[in-house]
Amino acid sequence: MKRYKIYQAQIDAVLHYINTMVQHNWSSEPLNEFNKKLSIDTLSDISAISSRNLHLIFRAYTQESIHQYINRLRLEFALYLLGNKALTHVEVSEYIGFANVAAFYNAFKKLFNLTPLQLQKRNFTLEKVKPLAKYPFKTFYSIINIIDKPVLFIPFIGSYDTFSEDKFEKESWDILYDYATEHDLLPDNIEYWGICYDSPQITPHD
Repeated sequence: MKRYKIYQAQIDAVLHYINTMVQHNWSSEPLNEFNKKLSIDTLSDISAISSRNLHLIFRAYTQESIHQYINRLRLEFALYLLGNKALTHVEVSEYIGFANVAAFYNAFKKLFNLTPLQLQKRNFTLEKVKPLAKYPFKTFYSIINIIDKPVLFIPFIGSYDTFSEDKFEKESWDILYDYATEHDLLPDNIEYWGICYDSPQITPHD
């Protein structure tokens, strides 16, 4: 792993891209567009690492192959969508970019050992997925459109069970702020954004 440390920024860029693509709505996209956008050639271009080396380095970082990582995140997102019960199984399949429902069912059952319908009938007792509507926000919020702007970002991987706010701030916000200060990148109005990709009710810590 140490020998691949120099590639961390490039792998982080790939992971960020994959997470963004996984949560994109593919319902209105052409068939197989998901696979095209997440092809090894595309990921290789993003990382500026050859396809062969990217396979090796990615596995060293994540302990999963690129295909395994994408497939797991994609199906865990499907589980989240099913948990909200706003979409049918067919709509979920289309949303996450599967070319047909049969392929979605087969992949879902292979990962969770249950079909989407079987899991829903069990009321998600395996992973305790709750609809977001049961947890209303207690503060004011609104949806706004913002102009494109450059950002600095850093991933933080940790367990919700052992979460430490001090550790989180030191390994995320503090690092970003120090880097921006050192390179004279701080704007007049600083904005901080945090994106949580995984739910501990769906994705185990390990």
